[in-house]
Amino acid sequence: MIYNKDMYNYLKQITTPYEINMPSDNNNLRILRGKNCSGEHFFYLEHNCCSVSSKTIINYTGKDLTQLEWDCNEIYINDSEAKIPLLQTGLFTVNSIKTILETKYSSQAFDVVMSFDEGEEFCVLPSVTIRFYAVRNNSTFIPHGKLEEFNQPVLIESVN
Repeated sequence: MIYNKDMYNYLKQITTPYEINMPSDNNNLRILRGKNCSGEHFFYLEHNCCSVSSKTIINYTGKDLTQLEWDCNEIYINDSEAKIPLLQTGLFTVNSIKTILETKYSSQAFDVVMSFDEGEEFCVLPSVTIRFYAVRNNSTFIPHGKLEEFNQPVLIESVN
């Protein structure tokens, strides 16, 4: 797991490693695999905002296919005003996604990205956004060495 300094400052507030590493019991989280028109696999949440399914004809390849995964595979969590419990929920979800990807799709590399909106701008409540995508040709959607450029706390969990 890699993260920027802002995320590190939050992670060190979680005092017990057990709290970070405990997988979430999220039975309704399903990650499925489809094929584009060129036979290349793509991965998507069963219930996603783009309505992608195994029956969807996908013409995208390469980076465009990764962009589609980025857009479709978003989980938004804002069920608490307390930042640390909200962050813990996000970490549990990241671990659940990681476990599913390691178990079902062990031959494919993925990045799971979690960003944390502290809720300090625009008078909104804190929130966590989690996305994942397949790493194709060693090309990542978010360059791992550029995390400090983000204005928000962010982490990346590389899988497989």
